[in-house]
Amino acid sequence: MNIESKTRESDETTNSLIDRLQRQMAADGNDAVPASVYQENDAHWSANYATRPYVEAGEDYEDYAPAYLYGVFYYHSNPEQPFDASEDELASGWESARGDSPLDWPKAKPAVREAWYLVSDLAERAKSERDALLSKSPAAHTAGDH
Repeated sequence: MNIESKTRESDETTNSLIDRLQRQMAADGNDAVPASVYQENDAHWSANYATRPYVEAGEDYEDYAPAYLYGVFYYHSNPEQPFDASEDELASGWESARGDSPLDWPKAKPAVREAWYLVSDLAERAKSERDALLSKSPAAHTAGDH
Protein backbone atom coordinates (compact mmCIF):
# COMPACT_ATOMS: atom_id res chain seq x y z
CA MET A 1 0.00 0.00 0.00
CA ASN A 2 1.45 3.36 -0.96
CA ILE A 3 1.50 6.39 1.32
CA GLU A 4 -1.31 8.14 -0.57
CA SER A 5 -3.75 5.25 -0.24
CA LYS A 6 -2.76 4.72 3.44
CA THR A 7 -3.47 8.44 4.09
CA ARG A 8 -6.81 8.22 2.27
CA GLU A 9 -7.75 5.12 4.30
CA SER A 10 -6.78 6.89 7.55
CA ASP A 11 -8.84 9.96 6.58
CA GLU A 12 -11.87 7.75 5.85
CA THR A 13 -11.46 5.99 9.22
CA THR A 14 -11.20 9.33 11.03
CA ASN A 15 -14.23 10.74 9.21
CA SER A 16 -16.23 7.61 10.08
CA LEU A 17 -15.23 7.99 13.73
CA ILE A 18 -16.16 11.69 13.71
CA ASP A 19 -19.56 10.87 12.21
CA ARG A 20 -20.19 8.21 14.87
CA LEU A 21 -19.21 10.55 17.72
CA GLN A 22 -21.37 13.35 16.28
CA ARG A 23 -24.38 10.98 16.16
CA GLN A 24 -23.66 9.88 19.74
CA MET A 25 -23.57 13.52 20.90
CA ALA A 26 -26.89 14.24 19.20
CA ALA A 27 -28.45 11.11 20.72
CA ASP A 28 -27.25 12.26 24.15
CA GLY A 29 -28.90 15.66 23.59
CA ASN A 30 -25.64 17.59 23.22
CA ASP A 31 -24.82 20.16 20.59
CA ALA A 32 -22.61 18.85 17.84
CA VAL A 33 -18.96 19.86 17.82
CA PRO A 34 -17.88 21.15 14.41
CA ALA A 35 -16.00 18.47 12.48
CA SER A 36 -13.15 20.96 12.11
CA VAL A 37 -12.49 20.72 15.87
CA TYR A 38 -12.04 16.96 15.58
CA GLN A 39 -9.95 17.33 12.42
CA GLU A 40 -7.60 19.86 14.03
CA ASN A 41 -7.11 17.62 17.04
CA ASP A 42 -6.67 14.59 14.80
CA ALA A 43 -3.94 16.41 12.87
CA HIS A 44 -2.18 17.36 16.12
CA TRP A 45 -2.28 13.88 17.61
CA SER A 46 -1.41 12.02 14.40
CA ALA A 47 1.74 14.15 14.21
CA ASN A 48 2.62 13.73 17.91
CA TYR A 49 1.21 10.45 19.23
CA ALA A 50 4.45 8.47 18.82
CA THR A 51 6.24 10.80 21.28
CA ARG A 52 3.81 10.07 24.10
CA PRO A 53 5.12 7.86 26.94
CA TYR A 54 2.14 5.48 26.85
CA VAL A 55 2.63 4.62 23.15
CA GLU A 56 4.76 1.56 22.59
CA ALA A 57 7.07 1.14 19.61
CA GLY A 58 5.20 -0.19 16.61
CA GLU A 59 1.73 0.94 17.70
CA ASP A 60 -0.24 2.71 14.97
CA TYR A 61 -2.00 6.04 15.21
CA GLU A 62 -5.22 4.36 14.08
CA ASP A 63 -5.20 2.46 17.40
CA TYR A 64 -5.12 5.75 19.35
CA ALA A 65 -7.24 8.01 17.12
CA PRO A 66 -10.55 6.93 18.72
CA ALA A 67 -9.14 7.65 22.19
CA TYR A 68 -7.96 11.15 21.27
CA LEU A 69 -11.21 11.99 19.50
CA TYR A 70 -13.21 10.53 22.40
CA GLY A 71 -11.40 12.91 24.75
CA VAL A 72 -12.31 15.85 22.51
CA PHE A 73 -15.89 14.62 22.21
CA TYR A 74 -16.31 14.12 25.95
CA TYR A 75 -14.84 17.50 26.87
CA HIS A 76 -17.29 19.25 24.54
CA SER A 77 -20.16 17.17 25.94
CA ASN A 78 -19.27 18.01 29.55
CA PRO A 79 -16.97 21.07 29.66
CA GLU A 80 -17.77 21.92 33.26
CA GLN A 81 -17.03 18.45 34.63
CA PRO A 82 -13.40 17.67 35.60
CA PHE A 83 -11.80 14.71 33.88
CA ASP A 84 -11.26 12.75 37.09
CA ALA A 85 -14.92 13.15 38.05
CA SER A 86 -15.86 11.78 34.63
CA GLU A 87 -13.65 8.70 34.63
CA ASP A 88 -16.33 6.11 35.41
CA GLU A 89 -18.60 7.48 32.70
CA LEU A 90 -15.69 7.69 30.25
CA ALA A 91 -14.67 4.12 31.00
CA SER A 92 -18.18 2.79 30.45
CA GLY A 93 -18.58 4.77 27.22
CA TRP A 94 -15.24 3.66 25.79
CA GLU A 95 -16.58 0.34 24.51
CA SER A 96 -19.01 2.07 22.14
CA ALA A 97 -16.61 4.90 21.25
CA ARG A 98 -13.56 2.77 20.48
CA GLY A 99 -14.77 1.40 17.16
CA ASP A 100 -12.03 -0.89 15.80
CA SER A 101 -9.38 0.27 18.25
CA PRO A 102 -7.71 -2.65 20.02
CA LEU A 103 -7.07 -0.51 23.11
CA ASP A 104 -8.89 -1.44 26.29
CA TRP A 105 -9.82 1.36 28.70
CA PRO A 106 -6.64 1.25 30.84
CA LYS A 107 -4.51 1.55 27.67
CA ALA A 108 -6.74 4.22 26.08
CA LYS A 109 -7.22 6.34 29.21
CA PRO A 110 -3.93 8.32 29.00
CA ALA A 111 -4.70 9.34 25.40
CA VAL A 112 -8.29 10.28 26.27
CA ARG A 113 -7.00 12.29 29.24
CA GLU A 114 -4.39 14.16 27.18
CA ALA A 115 -6.88 15.05 24.47
CA TRP A 116 -9.42 16.20 27.06
CA TYR A 117 -6.84 18.42 28.80
CA LEU A 118 -5.52 19.85 25.54
CA VAL A 119 -9.00 20.94 24.46
CA SER A 120 -9.78 22.17 27.98
CA ASP A 121 -6.58 24.24 28.09
CA LEU A 122 -7.26 25.71 24.64
CA ALA A 123 -10.82 26.62 25.65
CA GLU A 124 -9.60 28.31 28.85
CA ARG A 125 -6.92 30.23 26.96
CA ALA A 126 -9.45 31.39 24.35
CA LYS A 127 -11.86 32.51 27.10
CA SER A 128 -9.08 34.44 28.87
CA GLU A 129 -8.00 36.11 25.65
CA ARG A 130 -11.62 37.01 24.79
CA ASP A 131 -12.19 38.43 28.28
CA ALA A 132 -8.99 40.48 28.03
CA LEU A 133 -10.02 41.88 24.65
CA LEU A 134 -13.50 42.71 25.86
CA SER A 135 -12.17 44.49 28.92
CA LYS A 136 -9.99 46.69 26.67
CA SER A 137 -12.65 47.50 24.09
CA PRO A 138 -14.07 51.05 24.05
CA ALA A 139 -17.59 49.64 23.99
CA ALA A 140 -16.97 47.83 27.27
CA HIS A 141 -15.81 51.07 28.93
CA THR A 142 -18.63 53.12 27.45
CA ALA A 143 -21.26 50.58 28.51
CA GLY A 144 -19.87 50.60 32.03
CA ASP A 145 -19.97 54.41 32.24
CA HIS A 146 -23.76 54.61 32.00
